[in-house]
Amino acid sequence: AESTPEEFLSILQVLRDRGALVDTFTKKRIHRKQLPITADDTLLVVGDHDTMTKAFQMLGVPFEKETSVSGGGVDKLKRKKRILSRDILPSDCYPPPLQKYMGRSFYETTQTMLLEEVKMKGGLRMFVKPKNEVKKFTGRVITTLYDVQSLPSDTYLYVCDCVHFMSEFRFFVQSGCVIGIQCYKGDPCLQSKLNMVIIKKAIDDLESSPYKTAAYALDFGLVSHTYKSEDSVTTDYKDVDSLFDTLLVEWNDAYSLGSYGFSSQHYTDMLIARWQEVARHVQHISQQN
Repeated sequence: AESTPEEFLSILQVLRDRGALVDTFTKKRIHRKQLPITADDTLLVVGDHDTMTKAFQMLGVPFEKETSVSGGGVDKLKRKKRILSRDILPSDCYPPPLQKYMGRSFYETTQTMLLEEVKMKGGLRMFVKPKNEVKKFTGRVITTLYDVQSLPSDTYLYVCDCVHFMSEFRFFVQSGCVIGIQCYKGDPCLQSKLNMVIIKKAIDDLESSPYKTAAYALDFGLVSHTYKSEDSVTTDYKDVDSLFDTLLVEWNDAYSLGSYGFSSQHYTDMLIARWQEVARHVQHISQQN
């Protein structure tokens, strides 16, 4: 989930209370490049995912070329498209250091390849979401050929085992430390059942990898201990002393995520920290050139 208008208003109030000079703008202005956005870490832009993508372009985040899907499988890709550098703006919702905490099998594919798989198997029940273009569509369960045909044909997909999360919690992380936890689905009283040892280990693994950022959110969910995945990637998530397993739902970058009632003060601090990190990256690249 992205930030909502109410969250934008709360950030606006926090910044004004701190004495910051704040102005609002329309999407039209940023799409027309009418805002003075530069690689200045004293500046901050706040908006939805599309707005922030435009802001990062204006900030000077470099583009890289990615081979995109073009009417075939992974081995038949033809077209190149420009995307914002993933060294600065990682977009994989299942970054490699965290994949062992998912507790379910998954694989990368394309719509064309998935269509062939469904035709061959006569149907399947799987959860599908975009791999990198995270706002391309909302993750969903697919069961029919029509479901697959409704997916975009020009992006990579993650296909995962379906898992019933009894409750889901967002962990807000800044500088490697958890600064808040919010339940966004299910029973918040189940928070005490989360295996914090597993969650801390996941954060430590991410923080010691090239995929870490200054601020981000990790979503974890509780699954009944009776859940079994036929092809689980790992058993690291197993908690033999609990009725539940603590599994990773996904990773989200801090610059555009829902707060679910999290402290507006800390939420604003996360946005500032992430913007400053991106601005410093751009400054460093400019100095090298």
